[in-house]
Amino acid sequence: MKKTLLVLALLSSAQLYASEPKRPNIIVGSGDALSSTQVCWYKEQRFSEGAIVAMGDTAKVCALKFPSQPNGPLIWLSVDDQGNAIYPLKKNKVSVR
Repeated sequence: MKKTLLVLALLSSAQLYASEPKRPNIIVGSGDALSSTQVCWYKEQRFSEGAIVAMGDTAKVCALKFPSQPNGPLIWLSVDDQGNAIYPLKKNKVSVR
């Protein structure tokens, strides 16, 4: 009788354990979730806006992709002699009338 109760108890606890969904452990440092889109990545390191990094023979600066959008995404751009970002020339837009 005791063996039967023990087997039933073990089976019911195993079934309860198997039916519980497993939750992943997610650890986020302070500010990481909010600032994840406001960084430039290079060699698995995060850089903030204005950071200048030597990439090969050229220097690159982490700058806004669209200067008119202060909360927009950041990208790596080439720099001039004064350290200012060199934005690519805008392509002519085609309009159909």
